[in-house]
Amino acid sequence: EIIEFPKVGVFLQDSSRLLQIELIDLTERDLHLIRNVKELVEVRIKEVVESFYKTIESVPEFSSIIREHSTSERLRQTLRHHIVEMLEGRIDETYIEKRKRVSLLHVRIGLTTKWYLAAFQKLEKSIRKIVRQSSYSEALKAEIVEALSKICNFEQQIVLEEYERVSSNLVVERQEQIKSDVREVIGTISKDLEAQSQETHIAVMDLISNT
Repeated sequence: EIIEFPKVGVFLQDSSRLLQIELIDLTERDLHLIRNVKELVEVRIKEVVESFYKTIESVPEFSSIIREHSTSERLRQTLRHHIVEMLEGRIDETYIEKRKRVSLLHVRIGLTTKWYLAAFQKLEKSIRKIVRQSSYSEALKAEIVEALSKICNFEQQIVLEEYERVSSNLVVERQEQIKSDVREVIGTISKDLEAQSQETHIAVMDLISNT
């Protein structure tokens, strides 16, 4: 049987976010289903986290970064909390902001969207496996898996938005840097031309004087 927990539901005012949730048909029933499997997943949280980072570490360009002990352990600990909170069944502003912070963390280590999506797919698959090995009826398992698919989709939407935002900021920063560099180069050229012009003027005046 599914238990209905308190504090489960959507608590947002942002119309854009509410539309996202409506479009993927993420209901309060789904959130209660998700909350019911939280403890099941939490017991095997290490397994779920490893499914994510094992995928990333299989990519040569990221393996050396992720395997650095301090970075690796910090990222794994952050992801553990991230997954557990995802299964709380409560979507509010705090939930959204925490998703953004985790996204930013992965952007900073240079994790591109295609590798993130591939790793997250493995993470979702790992959670589905735990559900399928539970004692719930087959019908209920199918319903829970569908609910998990919806919340994972919502998570990915938030992450991709953050990637896009950060990328746009980086492009703007790069453009500003290029403009600054160009201004500096032009300024240097102008100074050189001015100096050359002054030297030419003095040389001409000396020539006239000597003549």
